[in-house]
Amino acid sequence: MNYLAHIFLAGTNPEAQLGGLLGDFVKPNFSGSFDTTIEREIRINRLIDSFTDSHAVVLSAKAKFRPSTRRFSGIILDVLYDHFLASAWTSYSQDNIEQFIQRFYAYLLNVEMSLPERLVRIAPYIAEEDWLGSYREFTGFEIAIHGVSTRVSRRAEELISGLEDVALNIAEFRQGFSVFFPELQSYVRNERHRLEKLGL
Repeated sequence: MNYLAHIFLAGTNPEAQLGGLLGDFVKPNFSGSFDTTIEREIRINRLIDSFTDSHAVVLSAKAKFRPSTRRFSGIILDVLYDHFLASAWTSYSQDNIEQFIQRFYAYLLNVEMSLPERLVRIAPYIAEEDWLGSYREFTGFEIAIHGVSTRVSRRAEELISGLEDVALNIAEFRQGFSVFFPELQSYVRNERHRLEKLGL
């Protein structure tokens, strides 16, 4: 899953949302670096990624990519799923998506704690360019993939070519997401409860 989904799955607490985002920026040995709420959501971030990578719907979707683009299917689907979440937001949340995103931007830009250097560097761009809100449109997803391609050291053209696989299978991918995401939400609730009971 990508940034928007991780933040959304963390709930409405801004510290928890930050933890959901931080999971993509901190090293494995993060324990003791942040408060309990943030560290719990970092752990959940990684559980989410493991659950996603092994889910039958996701594995089926990856198999739809051509052999030449399949190595990038996980990256593409992560970003595509943020598009599906944003474009069907009212199916999953009672919050206004714009208000939800703007509240998070405000917190991220004013958080008073030490953050990883890479996140500090890109946080202003996340807000100014409205990375999270841009996922509502399919063009926002495409722009994000082109952005990722500039950071891929090899075979960036294969990543871009994966957009063709998405176009061919978009209806099936969207239907799969509608099955997968509620199961992921339930999994996250259960895992958060488990970690809370363990004091983590």
